Amino acid sequence: MSSDLLDENFTFEQLGKKIHRHPRTILRWSNEPDGLPFTKLGKTRLTTPEWFNAWLASRMRQPNPDRRRRKRER
Repeated sequence: MSSDLLDENFTFEQLGKKIHRHPRTILRWSNEPDGLPFTKLGKTRLTTPEWFNAWLASRMRQPNPDRRRRKRER
């Protein structure tokens, strides 16, 4: 098996270092119902930059323009 096939994949540890998050955080993200997509190779979970970017984009939130700031009563 050529290592070229796996060059575009990241382990959760590698991804964690790239985005400055602990691998357990990424593991938690992958265990959510709409979580980070991954492929399992033995006990190792792999993800690609494309899968991560698409998953991250799907979680983008827009502020509600109709919502007005509540005035704080003193």
